Amino acid sequence: MPRAINSVVVRLGVFYLGSILALSMLMAASAYSESQSPFVTALGYRRAVARGDAHAVDFRLPGAPVTTWICIVSLVAVALCVMLDLSSANWYDNLVAGALMLVGTNVGYEISRRRLARNGLPDLGEGADD
Repeated sequence: MPRAINSVVVRLGVFYLGSILALSMLMAASAYSESQSPFVTALGYRRAVARGDAHAVDFRLPGAPVTTWICIVSLVAVALCVMLDLSSANWYDNLVAGALMLVGTNVGYEISRRRLARNGLPDLGEGADD
Protein backbone atom coordinates (compact mmCIF):
# COMPACT_ATOMS: atom_id res chain seq x y z
CA MET A 1 0.00 0.00 0.00
CA PRO A 2 2.74 2.59 0.78
CA ARG A 3 4.23 2.09 -2.67
CA ALA A 4 0.84 2.75 -4.26
CA ILE A 5 0.39 5.91 -2.22
CA ASN A 6 3.87 7.15 -3.12
CA SER A 7 3.17 6.66 -6.82
CA VAL A 8 0.17 8.99 -6.83
CA VAL A 9 2.23 11.86 -8.26
CA VAL A 10 3.43 9.65 -11.08
CA ARG A 11 -0.11 8.49 -11.81
CA LEU A 12 -1.41 12.05 -11.84
CA GLY A 13 1.36 13.04 -14.24
CA VAL A 14 0.54 10.13 -16.53
CA PHE A 15 -3.16 11.02 -16.39
CA TYR A 16 -2.48 14.67 -17.19
CA LEU A 17 -0.09 13.88 -20.03
CA GLY A 18 -2.44 11.19 -21.34
CA SER A 19 -5.33 13.64 -21.27
CA ILE A 20 -3.31 16.22 -23.17
CA LEU A 21 -2.29 13.57 -25.70
CA ALA A 22 -5.91 12.45 -26.15
CA LEU A 23 -7.12 16.04 -26.56
CA SER A 24 -4.38 16.79 -29.08
CA MET A 25 -5.49 13.82 -31.15
CA LEU A 26 -9.16 14.81 -31.01
CA MET A 27 -8.95 18.56 -31.64
CA ALA A 28 -7.38 20.63 -34.37
CA ALA A 29 -4.20 22.49 -33.47
CA SER A 30 -5.92 25.79 -34.25
CA ALA A 31 -8.45 25.12 -31.45
CA TYR A 32 -5.77 25.62 -28.78
CA SER A 33 -4.40 28.89 -27.49
CA GLU A 34 -1.54 29.57 -25.12
CA SER A 35 -3.79 31.50 -22.75
CA GLN A 36 -6.44 28.81 -22.32
CA SER A 37 -6.30 25.33 -20.85
CA PRO A 38 -7.20 22.53 -23.27
CA PHE A 39 -9.60 21.22 -20.62
CA VAL A 40 -11.47 24.53 -20.73
CA THR A 41 -11.44 24.23 -24.52
CA ALA A 42 -13.07 20.64 -24.09
CA LEU A 43 -15.79 22.39 -21.89
CA GLY A 44 -16.25 24.99 -24.65
CA TYR A 45 -16.86 22.11 -27.05
CA ARG A 46 -19.68 20.73 -24.87
CA ARG A 47 -21.24 24.19 -24.75
CA ALA A 48 -21.00 24.50 -28.55
CA VAL A 49 -22.70 21.11 -28.92
CA ALA A 50 -25.50 22.24 -26.61
CA ARG A 51 -25.99 25.40 -28.72
CA GLY A 52 -25.98 23.37 -31.93
CA ASP A 53 -22.79 25.03 -33.24
CA ALA A 54 -20.84 21.74 -33.22
CA HIS A 55 -21.71 18.13 -33.92
CA ALA A 56 -21.83 15.72 -31.02
CA VAL A 57 -19.54 12.72 -31.10
CA ASP A 58 -21.37 9.41 -31.44
CA PHE A 59 -18.70 7.47 -29.52
CA ARG A 60 -19.92 5.88 -26.32
CA LEU A 61 -17.72 4.18 -23.77
CA PRO A 62 -17.91 0.41 -24.26
CA GLY A 63 -20.11 -1.09 -21.60
CA ALA A 64 -21.46 2.24 -20.38
CA PRO A 65 -23.15 2.95 -18.00
CA VAL A 66 -22.24 -0.35 -16.31
CA THR A 67 -18.50 0.37 -16.56
CA THR A 68 -19.04 3.76 -14.92
CA TRP A 69 -20.72 2.14 -11.92
CA ILE A 70 -18.03 -0.54 -11.72
CA CYS A 71 -15.40 2.20 -11.57
CA ILE A 72 -17.27 4.15 -8.89
CA VAL A 73 -17.79 1.03 -6.75
CA SER A 74 -14.09 0.15 -7.11
CA LEU A 75 -12.98 3.63 -6.05
CA VAL A 76 -15.30 3.58 -3.04
CA ALA A 77 -14.02 0.13 -2.05
CA VAL A 78 -10.39 1.27 -2.23
CA ALA A 79 -11.18 4.41 -0.23
CA LEU A 80 -12.96 2.38 2.44
CA CYS A 81 -10.08 -0.10 2.61
CA VAL A 82 -7.64 2.76 3.18
CA MET A 83 -9.86 4.56 5.70
CA LEU A 84 -10.83 1.46 7.66
CA ASP A 85 -7.44 -0.25 7.79
CA LEU A 86 -7.68 -1.31 11.44
CA SER A 87 -4.26 -2.97 11.32
CA SER A 88 -2.66 0.46 10.95
CA ALA A 89 -1.73 2.39 14.07
CA ASN A 90 -3.23 5.57 12.63
CA TRP A 91 -6.46 4.13 11.19
CA TYR A 92 -8.50 6.75 13.06
CA ASP A 93 -6.55 9.56 11.37
CA ASN A 94 -7.25 7.96 7.99
CA LEU A 95 -10.95 7.74 8.79
CA VAL A 96 -11.14 11.37 9.90
CA ALA A 97 -9.16 12.57 6.86
CA GLY A 98 -11.42 10.59 4.54
CA ALA A 99 -14.55 11.99 6.18
CA LEU A 100 -13.17 15.54 5.93
CA MET A 101 -12.37 15.05 2.24
CA LEU A 102 -15.88 13.73 1.63
CA VAL A 103 -17.46 16.69 3.42
CA GLY A 104 -15.14 19.16 1.65
CA THR A 105 -15.92 17.68 -1.74
CA ASN A 106 -19.66 17.85 -1.11
CA VAL A 107 -19.47 21.43 0.16
CA GLY A 108 -17.42 22.46 -2.88
CA TYR A 109 -19.87 20.72 -5.19
CA GLU A 110 -22.85 22.49 -3.61
CA ILE A 111 -21.13 25.89 -3.85
CA SER A 112 -20.29 25.27 -7.51
CA ARG A 113 -23.78 23.98 -8.30
CA ARG A 114 -25.47 27.00 -6.73
CA ARG A 115 -23.07 29.42 -8.43
CA LEU A 116 -23.73 27.72 -11.76
CA ALA A 117 -27.50 27.87 -11.21
CA ARG A 118 -27.25 31.57 -10.34
CA ASN A 119 -24.75 32.77 -12.97
CA GLY A 120 -24.68 30.06 -15.64
CA LEU A 121 -21.51 28.94 -17.36
CA PRO A 122 -18.98 31.65 -18.24
CA ASP A 123 -18.59 32.43 -21.93
CA LEU A 124 -15.39 30.70 -23.06
CA GLY A 125 -15.86 31.28 -26.77
CA GLU A 126 -13.61 33.18 -29.17
CA GLY A 127 -12.13 36.33 -27.70
CA ALA A 128 -12.99 35.38 -24.12
CA ASP A 129 -9.39 35.91 -23.07
CA ASP A 130 -9.34 39.57 -24.26
